[in-house]
Amino acid sequence: MRILLAARLSRKLAKGQQGIGLETQDERMRTWAERNGHEVVDIAADYQSGTVMPWDRKNLRKWVTRPELVQRYDAIVAYSIDRLTRGEWKDEVRIRLWAQDHGKVLMTESGAYWPPRNDGDRWRWESEVISARKEWEEGRERSMRAQAELVARGKLVGRAPFGYVSTGEKYDRRLEPAVLGRYYAPLIFGWYADGASLGEICERLDACYVAPPYRNGTGHWSPKSVSQIIRNTTYVGQRQDGNGRV
Repeated sequence: MRILLAARLSRKLAKGQQGIGLETQDERMRTWAERNGHEVVDIAADYQSGTVMPWDRKNLRKWVTRPELVQRYDAIVAYSIDRLTRGEWKDEVRIRLWAQDHGKVLMTESGAYWPPRNDGDRWRWESEVISARKEWEEGRERSMRAQAELVARGKLVGRAPFGYVSTGEKYDRRLEPAVLGRYYAPLIFGWYADGASLGEICERLDACYVAPPYRNGTGHWSPKSVSQIIRNTTYVGQRQDGNGRV
């Protein structure tokens, strides 16, 4: 059988360095596939959370959306269900329907198989989907509790707003103004106070070759980015992170 391996990449290390590559479980899946006589067409590995749909993932997307690539494999194989989805019920159903509509098989090492060959396949698949979703929800709840505790202690959680940098050790992060912010943040507010539109402010920042925040993919400032700065109360003494959370 021609298979596409849906894998997960190890997390990136600090300062943009790469991790060790594929998770060890996914390396095992590749060995399993080859040992059982399957042809591994490709390995689509992403950093994204399991809640992200396959057609929204950077490396897997092309394999499930481009007809000339979809026809190159018979099955998508993953180490576990969470490599395919940890989404809500409606999202998981969309993945199953996609597989059936395109004549593809979905498989995991633990034996989950869709479309089901029998009732056992059906119950195993649904059980693993429920388990994967529950595990994600419990992890998210733990993370939210930890973030709430850090916020209560006055620590920085999330991205630094434009013109600031995040400093300090993990779990003890704080904001410090950067040279760029000390100069351009007052200018942005001054231009806005003088009646400049968001678009005009974008043009002025682009003309000054100021890099837009968070690498928005275009290399240019957007009205939304400027609006987020103007509405962020960090610049008047009430701290928010880059997502607008106090």
